[in-house]
Amino acid sequence: MPNPVDSTTLLLAEALLNNSANEADQLVVAQMKAEHVERSLEQILTELDDPSREEAGQFGLEHAAYLLFPLVVPAIREFVKTCAKKFLEGAGAEAGKMTATALKNKISDTLSKMRCLIHALRR
Repeated sequence: MPNPVDSTTLLLAEALLNNSANEADQLVVAQMKAEHVERSLEQILTELDDPSREEAGQFGLEHAAYLLFPLVVPAIREFVKTCAKKFLEGAGAEAGKMTATALKNKISDTLSKMRCLIHALRR
């Protein structure tokens, strides 16, 4: 959106701020001159009355996110920590069951082979 500055405002700003010792004031006047487009007062008033313009106090989620960030990050961290703990507990229990089953099967297979060997030796 172009800067709504009319010729009179630019002339007054230049008269008041151009001789200022403050370099920032001089830069503002130079910026206003660079952006200035000759427009009628009617065009400027129409632009100022535009209802789609953001007003002070109307800010979006990007600003609210900065306010909520210190609250949300620790909550997310706790959630992930709890999920990881539950997952590891479940994985440990499942690994224990798998190990016990594998060991039981190994012992059973070994005993079966020993029985077959003993039976073969008796003959």
